[in-house]
Amino acid sequence: MPESLFSVKVVPDFLRVLAVLEPPAWTRLEPQSVTGDPSPGLRAALHDPLWLLGRQWQFGEFEGDDAGMPISAKLSSEMQRVTAWQPGDAAANATVQPLPPDEPLDPFIEREPSVAWGPGLRARAEAGATLVAMLADAGLDVRDDLVEEFPLPLDEDPPEGFPAALWVVPARYRAVARTSPDGEALAEALEDGTPDFISTAAASVRADAKAAAAEWLAWYRTSVSPPVVDADEAESSWIADRLEYRFSLRTGKGREQRVFRAPLHEGGAIDWYSVDHDPAATLSLAPETSEAATVRREQVVLASPLRFGGMPSDRLWQFEDGAVNLGKLETQAHDLARLVLVEFAMVYSAEWFVVPLDVDVGSYTRVAGLEYTTTFGDRFTVNVADDTGRAGRFRMFLTNQVGSDKTLDGLLVPPSARGVIDGSPLEDVLFLRDEMANMCWAIEK
Repeated sequence: MPESLFSVKVVPDFLRVLAVLEPPAWTRLEPQSVTGDPSPGLRAALHDPLWLLGRQWQFGEFEGDDAGMPISAKLSSEMQRVTAWQPGDAAANATVQPLPPDEPLDPFIEREPSVAWGPGLRARAEAGATLVAMLADAGLDVRDDLVEEFPLPLDEDPPEGFPAALWVVPARYRAVARTSPDGEALAEALEDGTPDFISTAAASVRADAKAAAAEWLAWYRTSVSPPVVDADEAESSWIADRLEYRFSLRTGKGREQRVFRAPLHEGGAIDWYSVDHDPAATLSLAPETSEAATVRREQVVLASPLRFGGMPSDRLWQFEDGAVNLGKLETQAHDLARLVLVEFAMVYSAEWFVVPLDVDVGSYTRVAGLEYTTTFGDRFTVNVADDTGRAGRFRMFLTNQVGSDKTLDGLLVPPSARGVIDGSPLEDVLFLRDEMANMCWAIEK
């Protein structure tokens, strides 16, 4: 252990005391024996082995017919990808929409409808600059031509019903307009056909420029400025009278599909507890996806012993990690949950093994079977833990079924974004429902 971390030195010239940090010194830790020979203690010899055998007989340890340890595990699983979703309440019977692969669902759920006058100047300028960069990477440099042909609308009159006092263009956008074209005007030109800046380009770069423009247009209409939809025809997940979102997810397709309903989603990340399984519902998608309804997998992995901080060591003369001291937990007689945790950690933790299973994001996965092989070559099947006899219907990582106390066996990993970077709020407004007065109050905090 360290003898000293600091040394104190007196400097006569300045008449002051300085504390100087120095490398610590260490003291050896070694056993001491009264007789001078520590070997008997290190051997841990037993003077009465027959007494230990008798205790094992009393506890019934000789009744076991297998003493092998798991060495490998065979895991069978079934996986269904999230292939479609439906906005709004189930009773509204909105159009079922396909979910693009590797796309998060959050923007589709919480997206606000596009305004009639399109996105703001900043979004238009950034999108136009992005198209200029993509065309330049494809070998077509037409920045000056696009800025002249599709300028940012800096001097337009405000839309009908929009306050003129709020329709003020900051001076900085006049500098931005010198190098960035209008993204909205470019999108409309590409939707009308092949514009002149691509059709008149050199034949060597025309195909690459056309492909880059098509990729940019798909991104722009999906992420920046979706097409404007009539308010009467718009299908949204937002439930205005409840100030919440509702939607449905579908995994697989055909007869093997599973439908999950979100009865109350307040925004943010979508997790397994956000939805309920509706066994009687089906969602039809036209045209149907080409992906397989159910993917069945089998994998054989090594059975790794469970390890966690503070776990008791399973070897003699081995020091345990002192970062976690489970023996110093302060518990009371009625603190059953903590007592059970300590009992598991101190007594039974060496009997647990870990079998890893990779689960795809945006999928429903069910473990179909688990077998393990011992060091003696014996194979055993692990049955599913059945606790249907207990009261209540909450199960960790299991999805509730609509209108029933049952749960759906398996894990749903929704296609939700993780690790989202949120900036500081500019304004915090709390919406409160007044059920008695049938009103909603907006309180600015």
